Amino acid sequence: MSENNLLAKLQQKRNRPTVERFDPLLPAVTPIVETIEESAETTDTPEATDNTEITEQLETDNNIQSRLGDSDEITIAFLKQKLETYGKTRRRSGIILDETIDDEISAFCQANKITVETFLEAAWGLISSKEDLKKKVIKESKARYNKRKEAGTLRRQITQLENLKKLIKN
Repeated sequence: MSENNLLAKLQQKRNRPTVERFDPLLPAVTPIVETIEESAETTDTPEATDNTEITEQLETDNNIQSRLGDSDEITIAFLKQKLETYGKTRRRSGIILDETIDDEISAFCQANKITVETFLEAAWGLISSKEDLKKKVIKESKARYNKRKEAGTLRRQITQLENLKKLIKN
């Protein structure tokens, strides 16, 4: 092959047709708006009659949609601003639960397609607004705490006696 043919082929490869750039942020935002619009149309619960929160969310998402029209305006700062409208989260260390309760909560959450964390947040949100229920939960929690404390003491005593028994044998 001559050098001209090779050069022509290389130049031809450089002039490949261009494809419109895929923006991964577009699909992530569009379903949110559709979901909120669907939930606003289909909910018949008493909580849904107060549409101010839904309206505010739709306005925010419509603002996102208008900004998405010009993809150059989508910035990390804008996304961080949107993220700030949601509550901040904090990692917690592992929670120790009774085995049967842990199994029941896990099964409940899986069946309802929620996480244990969001379940606990929602439960706390409901309990904290009802004083009589909060008092019942505190009473039950204190009883469970005392049982766990006693179980811990028993485990410690068993371990101490087993270690003492080992020392005596040696």
